[in-house]
Amino acid sequence: MDSYKKTIEETVEETKVDIDQGLSTTEAKERSRQQGKNQFEEAPKESLFKKFIRSLSDFTTIILLVAAVISFYTAFATEHGDLFEGLLIIAIVIINSVLAIVQEGNAEKALESLQDMNKQTATVIRDGKVEKVDAENLVVGDVLVLESGSAIAADARLVETSQLRVEESALTGESEAVEKDAGYISQEDDSLGDQLNMVFKGCTVAAGRGKAIVTAIGMQTEMGKIAGLLNDHTMQKTPLQVRLNQLGKRISVIALAAAALVFLIGELQGEPLLEMFMTSISLAVAAVPETLTVIVTLTLAYGVQKMAKKHAIIRQLPAVETLGTANVICSDKTGTLTQNRMRVRRVWSKEDEVTDVEDSMTNSAMEILKMAALCTDVTVEKEDDELIVKGNPTEAAIVRAVEENIIQKKN
Repeated sequence: MDSYKKTIEETVEETKVDIDQGLSTTEAKERSRQQGKNQFEEAPKESLFKKFIRSLSDFTTIILLVAAVISFYTAFATEHGDLFEGLLIIAIVIINSVLAIVQEGNAEKALESLQDMNKQTATVIRDGKVEKVDAENLVVGDVLVLESGSAIAADARLVETSQLRVEESALTGESEAVEKDAGYISQEDDSLGDQLNMVFKGCTVAAGRGKAIVTAIGMQTEMGKIAGLLNDHTMQKTPLQVRLNQLGKRISVIALAAAALVFLIGELQGEPLLEMFMTSISLAVAAVPETLTVIVTLTLAYGVQKMAKKHAIIRQLPAVETLGTANVICSDKTGTLTQNRMRVRRVWSKEDEVTDVEDSMTNSAMEILKMAALCTDVTVEKEDDELIVKGNPTEAAIVRAVEENIIQKKN
């Protein structure tokens, strides 16, 4: 539904909620049962068996398996009973598959632990009281209470705003915070960046306060629609895998051609057919590079371990090789390459005095910072003796400087 085109009264009537009282706990539970959780759908996980079969679908691996079968057949047909070569090939294939599956499993566990660490909470009005709930328990009709620094956990129609500015770069790419207006109504088909009476999941309140009625959760949110597109993808082979497949095919053709030629020459010279057949098969088996796949896997696994020490999680081994072939990497800067945490370094006072805050703090500099802090709209919390300042990065830097210097004086 185009909630940004509706008035506040129409939104209230459609969602059947009292702005001041919010939903009752009973009603919220009932709606959650009907609507489901406020979370993105995950692509179904592959079973261990499917992962194993996928690891065997590589062309080079198929060649090794065929070579192993031929090796076993040769051993039994010639009655030598030498099964070592066939067993060695099978062992190499299994080691290769196990390494890939174990690494992929470790990466999935690491990603899941990161998701658990990043679980959000949302401030809502329920039963007439302001309380925090798990973001996944939000339902359509919940009344969100938005404050500076709040992470927005669902798409919602604003009903009250007070100098509310929202950072929407994760969704729209707009680097500047957007000023919101609950009274804005559009009759046109606005883009997301122009829907000034809406807030969206995945964005953050940069400044100000507001209230909003949840209009979409989970996969129905704008961010959920993007997540749905990302889930719908097909596995592509990396350049190394493509080249290995090409190499495997060429080696197979050459090996078969050489085996056929040897068999033909032996036949022309009157050699026994069975003996020439076994000789040709042995030649073909010897031409297959059995250790190529495991060497590549071990090399990639080593690369994964080195990257893990630098806190980089690689979900699939071939991704290491893909990174190595990248020439240009496009990345968001703020929050990705940088932490978006500003610090006050110097303060200029009215006497043209310059104070380096990191070295020492003067009374005049402290007074200026205190006055500046009173003009901010940030929240200060303590978590495990660590100061957490939420809000506009510039304002947060000023408040942090005041708080840290006050703490130092107390100590």
